[in-house]
Amino acid sequence: MKWMRTLALAALVGLPVTAQAADPGVTKDSILFGSFLGLSGDLALASADMKASVEAYFAKVNDEGGVHGRKLKYLAVDDGFVAARSAIVARRLVEQDGVFALHATTATANNIAVMPYVQSKGVPVFGITGNSPKMFEPAQPMMYGNWSPFAPQVVKMKSL
Repeated sequence: MKWMRTLALAALVGLPVTAQAADPGVTKDSILFGSFLGLSGDLALASADMKASVEAYFAKVNDEGGVHGRKLKYLAVDDGFVAARSAIVARRLVEQDGVFALHATTATANNIAVMPYVQSKGVPVFGITGNSPKMFEPAQPMMYGNWSPFAPQVVKMKSL
């Protein structure tokens, strides 16, 4: 059920949502999220911090009972900060590991490389680290970023 994947976002911010056991990555006890991160390569330090922060937050949520009684699980896979590898990792996370959604994915080019695949599969990607307007203008299905595009940031900086 593709619509349930989108509702995962609402569940993480505390809205009352009940995921069905038939959804990929969802069991009666857990919800599995995946991420492609440049744990090696030029983005290794930032990616390690991203992974650690997601793990810490998921541990906090789990310590407080999870989301509607389900524990959050997180599978971070190294893509070496190479966009072509991100697409391979995303496919693996969805088709082999059976994640419910992708979360805290890094890099603009990497997320753009993954976008057609996740949109075709109805898998949400949220907490995106990337700034390209290609991901957000117009709004793209299944892509939920946490950074604004570069242009508004530059305009804001010029006005300071």
